[in-house]
Amino acid sequence: MEKALNGCKRLLILPHNNPDPDAICSSLALKYLVKEKLGVRSQIVLAGIIGRAENQALVRELKIKFTPVNQIDFKAYKHIALVDTQPGFGNNSLPKHCIPSIVIDHHPLKRSIKGSFIDVRPHYGANATIITEYLMENELKPPPRICTALSFGISSETEDLGRDATPHDVTAFVQLFPKVALKTLSRIKNPSLSNEYYYNLDSALHNAFVYKHVIGTTLGWVNQPDVVSQIADMLLKKERTSWSICLARYDSRLFVSIRTQNRKAKAGKLLRKILAGRGSAGGHDMIAGGQVNCSGQDEAGYTKLEQEIISRFFKALGFKQEIQLRKFLPPNPKNSGLVMGESIFS
Repeated sequence: MEKALNGCKRLLILPHNNPDPDAICSSLALKYLVKEKLGVRSQIVLAGIIGRAENQALVRELKIKFTPVNQIDFKAYKHIALVDTQPGFGNNSLPKHCIPSIVIDHHPLKRSIKGSFIDVRPHYGANATIITEYLMENELKPPPRICTALSFGISSETEDLGRDATPHDVTAFVQLFPKVALKTLSRIKNPSLSNEYYYNLDSALHNAFVYKHVIGTTLGWVNQPDVVSQIADMLLKKERTSWSICLARYDSRLFVSIRTQNRKAKAGKLLRKILAGRGSAGGHDMIAGGQVNCSGQDEAGYTKLEQEIISRFFKALGFKQEIQLRKFLPPNPKNSGLVMGESIFS
């Protein structure tokens, strides 16, 4: 990395669009690393939004600063670092003519990737683990703010070391933990939730369908794409469920997330197959996400595409015959609830 940043005076750090905690925390830690080790100043670019409540709390509590991508002139930067993504992935805002100086990622390596320093480790559960190892190898002693960020990045990406985690991730987490600001971490993990969260939850449950060990839902239009993965995670917790899928519409795109309990399922490869010829996708063994550009589509077009993707999903899972989806939550005759509008006082 040091060679790749030779002569660098300012570094542009670019995580993927609508960054998750792993991408955000890895970017923050990389900014700290190049400043402490090489004296290089940098800025983190935000393309998209920080939508999920935990992510907003992370940025607020750790005072992480971003520069909106529309304020960046990429031609003015000779050195760019891609974090938690790669050139050509379709989920970042790196211009096609730009070759990054640094690529640090834990997703499967894209062919013909170019860059001065490329460190892609698909056998790692979290990108934050890679940055943590950089800090330790350089004998740096990161402050609680950086340790808290990296710790949350690892735990968020691996569901507290229970999903796609490796011994590398466990070791990194243990090394960071003594300097984690626990009260700050608690506030990040347990934020206040907006009304919009409950609207999305209502839509998810109202539209949810099941078939054998699979559960899925469509959310319609949402105000931020992070909710798609959040709902997919939640649905997978249903008893006797091994796969979940969630779809939602946002900013002329259809976002898709799938989850599985199968540690050897290769969910990323599965979703790339499902969206082949339609959009881009990536992921790991147990989680995957993708998107389809739907510019110009009307409501009927979105609905047809959702139905097609769900059909491809079931076929990719090995269901050959025509299937009949069942509504997840039919009306509960045992719970009529309060009659809204009526006084509860006598």
